[in-house]
Amino acid sequence: MSALILYVVVGLIAGALFRVQTLVVLAALVFCEDLVSFILSGSSDGLVRLPTSQCALQTGYGGGLYLRSVLERAGLLPLTHVHDRKAAIPGEDEITSDAIG
Repeated sequence: MSALILYVVVGLIAGALFRVQTLVVLAALVFCEDLVSFILSGSSDGLVRLPTSQCALQTGYGGGLYLRSVLERAGLLPLTHVHDRKAAIPGEDEITSDAIG
């Protein structure tokens, strides 16, 4: 039970501070931890822990995203900048201007 609380807290911190790539890395680490636990214990306890720990981690991440949005709206955190798709692709303006003219 304490491990699930730890996964929720880690998910909250990751959701509030980091991007989704961090969640993927954490999910892979939790999967490896549960797999090792399953292999070493030899019981089905590791198979039961796998979905519950993943759910706890992702629930915490979702809560962290919500927490970050609340803090941004309250003005306690700077707003996360969302880039325009055209600005994210380098050199796209040169390609379209060459094709037109």
